[in-house]
Amino acid sequence: MSKMTIPSTYRALSLGIHITDLKEAVSQLQVVEKSTPKLQSKQVLIKMEGAACNPSDLLTLTGSYGVKKALPMVPGWVGVGTVVATGKSPLTKWLKGKRVVCGTQAANEDGTWAEYFVTDYMMCLPVSNKIETAQAANLMLNPLTAIGLIDIAVKTKAKAIVQNAAMGQVGKLVTYFAAKKGIEVIQVVRKEAQVAQLKAEGNQYVLNSSDENFEKDLRKLSSDLNATVGLDAVGGTLAGAMLNLLPAKARWVVYGDLSGEAVSGFDPMELLYQDKTIEGFHLKNWLDQQSMLRIMRKMSMVKKLLEKGTISMQFGQEATIEDATDALRLYVEDMSNAKLLLKFN
Repeated sequence: MSKMTIPSTYRALSLGIHITDLKEAVSQLQVVEKSTPKLQSKQVLIKMEGAACNPSDLLTLTGSYGVKKALPMVPGWVGVGTVVATGKSPLTKWLKGKRVVCGTQAANEDGTWAEYFVTDYMMCLPVSNKIETAQAANLMLNPLTAIGLIDIAVKTKAKAIVQNAAMGQVGKLVTYFAAKKGIEVIQVVRKEAQVAQLKAEGNQYVLNSSDENFEKDLRKLSSDLNATVGLDAVGGTLAGAMLNLLPAKARWVVYGDLSGEAVSGFDPMELLYQDKTIEGFHLKNWLDQQSMLRIMRKMSMVKKLLEKGTISMQFGQEATIEDATDALRLYVEDMSNAKLLLKFN
């Protein structure tokens, strides 16, 4: 690439205060001018192309996410862009000029919701121009989360799984990767229109949690299919109620908190006498347990699937840094379907 002038300052979305109410928290975001930092040895400077907005980003705005950043801070966990400068370490040099998917889970780093982003070179992976901005921006998060969740089902030799938030992006990716492993999926949604949509997409087992026969149907179906793993992105009382209905030795895996409510409603006797368990899944922890070779293989597989269009993530809105706050307000009103993409070029 031709030599690019690195600006002394750049624009970013900044949050100065945490507010529990999500809509109010979004309103606190401001566009600020930041000084371009001097890079440490193993850091790279990325000119951002796009960044995804995920539920984990919104939890960061309210101060509810597991990784606590000092305020003021720039939100955003993942994105895509081009490396325009590197630190002195030879390990970083090969990334110069490359388009990369990138991210951070560090408490002391600004995030990806900015025109430029600094991170460790190990948090970057080159990506082809064949993958459009929206898909590349979220490549490091949703697909790997789905793979990690299915990894649990495979290791426990589950014949079937049940998942709520089945209409979400992770939910649909879970369905794809489960099918590749020969694992049946019981989909749980909240509206009859969602039942119809999922069945039209080829899903055989779809239940409406609002239906009066839901508990009876889930108990029978999970028993018939031996669904011993539950995947929960919602939380609340429904999570516990669903665990009560699963077969003995079932594992309930919590990976999200869309309801904003504590997981509850489970029967202690089910845990004591049916050997059921509740556990959490966080992508960073799962990645830390994998070898670098395995992670690279999984990422390579995901890139190929995205290039071919075999899998995809739905983005319903795009916003510039100037209109991000208004777009985020609309996004928080309905996070069950398409995501929000922030674009910087």
